[in-house]
Amino acid sequence: MWKVKRMNTARINVLTIAPGAGGIAAYLAGGSDNAPAPIEPAARLQTAGAPAARSDIGLGRAVKPERISA
Repeated sequence: MWKVKRMNTARINVLTIAPGAGGIAAYLAGGSDNAPAPIEPAARLQTAGAPAARSDIGLGRAVKPERISA
């Protein structure tokens, strides 16, 4: 009357492993509730000023000393 078709072994393996893999992925994505380590301030270094343009300099235009501020 009704013919029962059996599942192949590969499909059974996938159906048993997939929920476990999903659970592990959810656990890893959840992370931990530990507070992050405090960040120590970085040492300040003395730097020289960098030249910057006082106004827009168009493409192909010459850079003149009066347009640069140090």
